[in-house]
Amino acid sequence: MSEILEKAKELGTMLAESNELKHFRAMETVFYSDAEAQKALNHYQEKRDEITGKMREQEMSPEALRAFQEELQACMAELTKNKVVNDYLEAKSAFNQIVTQVNGIISYCIEGEESGCGGSCSSCSGCH
Repeated sequence: MSEILEKAKELGTMLAESNELKHFRAMETVFYSDAEAQKALNHYQEKRDEITGKMREQEMSPEALRAFQEELQACMAELTKNKVVNDYLEAKSAFNQIVTQVNGIISYCIEGEESGCGGSCSSCSGCH
């Protein structure tokens, strides 16, 4: 058992020292210190909360739901126009992808099948 925990610690250290995490941390620092990025994020979150509240209050027709989804997607598109926000989200996604791949490999070794994205979207609610 101690060998397993030692390997887990080794893996954790490798992830902590990875270029992807270093880049993510650097982008995170820039993101949280940039007033314009924070303003854009706050606007997005307020809009998301407003839309979510409207969705809870009303019985949604498919058309109304689609309209709310499109409005939220437009807000996200506006948010990612900010270079600092976009760089931060890309760096976060790149690191999360590595963690997901590691978890998939561990899962495959334990259960014999890899979890996560298998490339086929037929049984997926969407990740992209």
